Amino acid sequence: MSLDPSSQCVLPHSVFAGKDICNYIESHCDVSYFKISQIYYCRYHNLVSLIFISSIALLALCLILLALSILVSNYLFRNLNELTTKFGLSNQILSFILIPLTNSFPDIINYFVVLRSGSSNLVIGQLMGSLLIIFTVIIGLISILIENFTIEYPKLLIIDLSWILIVLILFSYILSDGKITSLECITMSMVYVAYIAFLSIFDKERLKDYDEELVIGHDEHQHLIEQPYNIEDALSIISNEETGGEFGSIETRSRSASPRLSPVSTRCPSPLPATSPKGDRDSERESYLSIHYVAKMKSSSSSPPTAAAAPVAAPAPAPAPASRHLQQIRIKIMLTHIFQTVCNCIDFILIFLIPFHKCIENEDSHWKLKIRYNRIIRAWYFFEVPLLINYQFFKFPVVYVMPLLLIFSPTMLIVKSIGHDIKLVITSILGIITSLIVISNISVYILQMLKNIGIIWNISEYLLGMLVFAVSNSINDVITNVTLATKINPILGINSCLGTPLLIILLGVGFNGFVVLQNSKKHSIKFDLKPSVILDTAALIFTISFILIYLPWNKWRLDRKLGICLICWYLVITFINLYLE
Repeated sequence: MSLDPSSQCVLPHSVFAGKDICNYIESHCDVSYFKISQIYYCRYHNLVSLIFISSIALLALCLILLALSILVSNYLFRNLNELTTKFGLSNQILSFILIPLTNSFPDIINYFVVLRSGSSNLVIGQLMGSLLIIFTVIIGLISILIENFTIEYPKLLIIDLSWILIVLILFSYILSDGKITSLECITMSMVYVAYIAFLSIFDKERLKDYDEELVIGHDEHQHLIEQPYNIEDALSIISNEETGGEFGSIETRSRSASPRLSPVSTRCPSPLPATSPKGDRDSERESYLSIHYVAKMKSSSSSPPTAAAAPVAAPAPAPAPASRHLQQIRIKIMLTHIFQTVCNCIDFILIFLIPFHKCIENEDSHWKLKIRYNRIIRAWYFFEVPLLINYQFFKFPVVYVMPLLLIFSPTMLIVKSIGHDIKLVITSILGIITSLIVISNISVYILQMLKNIGIIWNISEYLLGMLVFAVSNSINDVITNVTLATKINPILGINSCLGTPLLIILLGVGFNGFVVLQNSKKHSIKFDLKPSVILDTAALIFTISFILIYLPWNKWRLDRKLGICLICWYLVITFINLYLE
């Protein structure tokens, strides 16, 4: 397999002292790539520096992974969605491929970059760690927080878990010899094709009656959009639940009922009445753009309306509990606003890197709308997008590219004369290309950050992937899926967990592995078949089998006992991995 020499730096077991490690890094490793490790071992080799540098590196890693999630859901997915809608592709492409693939796309790109660098142990570790977190921590937290939720359609859950169990057994067999061959990569890719074919047949009724998707809409306008979930959605739900919403709503609806997928909405007609005065138009547009959350309450539909309307004298709460509750709400709102500010800062940077069509702006914030309608941003994209593409693919000197762009800059004046459909397609394609470029470069920096953390902590790549990479990468999934489960519908959080494993195994390892092997002209991807790999694979198979047995026995209820067992199981597996290391 093609190894990137700059990213390889394995400390020998005979080197223990900090000064010896410093000398080894400077003489055997790429100092520019392992700059953080070199600074730690050569200048600040003490406990305080270890804590400080590790904290900064982990914080930076979490922010980078958060940026990846926002980039994929807010830019890549929306541009892909515009193209699939414009060309009239099947709704199943969106429901079965595009939304699940978008949620897992950062992992798939990261796996490709890491496999190409020769760090297969890091990929296997991250894969095992992520799957363990999904089936123990996330499902465990959902089971604890929702308390005795009964699964309404257990057959669907059985089918999803059975597919995952079959794929895990196949994957464990593939890993059993310490290498992954081209034939095995092709087999995994074909299993994913078979899975999509199965969904296209089975899920016709499932889409119609059972499955739900997040839909953003407004009470007076029928402009809706299906989208993958990310941490921004979760923060918006939490924030609006505490502060109250006035205009819009985030609801769960049947996917098949979404008019966003119909040809009528492809042109993004204005939701505003044509005869409205200007002031009313602006206020209505502002209302439309303010999207808030309305909780899905099962009890609200069953309660009599007369009882809800009747005035009832509520007893005055005790001052101390009320004060504590108010303080908790304030802290929750403050933390939510901090996270939202961080997300907005990331989004503010990305908006200057990746174009997308105005048609999608109705679901965005006010500040983003103002930037998009500014004429200067069009000129900025005219220069920025070609320079970014040149940086990634052609690498011509900037001194030659800039004069050409200046010569052709008057062509910006004819943009208004281009038809709406052509403009939409061109903008979406450029948005997809720039998104992929940014994602691939971010993935390279993620790998560099992980490699430096591994050298500083002096741990194996497998444990680095299982703990550091998997945990930091799963923060977004934990917040998003648990919020969806507790604030909207538990089955939404569970379904979000079930879509990821097949993709990151079959495409993240299978398809990526095949591409890497073809490019490197090798026959197999080799990795260290350590006891930790065997332990984690067996633990995953046992966990899913346990869930499949426990739920029917417990009458398809997710309860606190299940959640505590799953989380404790994750802690036990983690401690055993640390002991084996």
